[in-house]
Amino acid sequence: MELSTLDSKVVSERGLTIILTDPRTGGPLMHDDGEPMSVTVLGDDSQRMRDYDRKQQDEAIDQAKAGRKSTLTAVGIEARNARRLAVATIHWHLDVIDGQALECTEANAFKVYSDSRFPWLYEQVATGRMERARFFSGGSTS
Repeated sequence: MELSTLDSKVVSERGLTIILTDPRTGGPLMHDDGEPMSVTVLGDDSQRMRDYDRKQQDEAIDQAKAGRKSTLTAVGIEARNARRLAVATIHWHLDVIDGQALECTEANAFKVYSDSRFPWLYEQVATGRMERARFFSGGSTS
């Protein structure tokens, strides 16, 4: 087998579109125009995510070398996870939130993923991007 056909960096850079499902029904969340709501994310093997992870690891190593104890809390871990998912988010097709259409930026993605009203949205996106094989399929997932 030619291993270069399993280049996970290439498919991670292309991204994966995750179709959001309604937490009440399990069916797809739809816009008024009939298009599904979706979020497109990079895979863990993309350069952006590898750089982000390395930076986080370097900061933890620096903290340990300096002899500083971790002050991480459960809330801090949730925020760290939301930040990582925000870094991975490259596009979305969402409806308005609190009367406002939010542009897909890292700051707005963090705001949405860390909003206590939408744990289901965070969970769907985080879970949807966890399986590497989905990036190789080239399609979207719900």
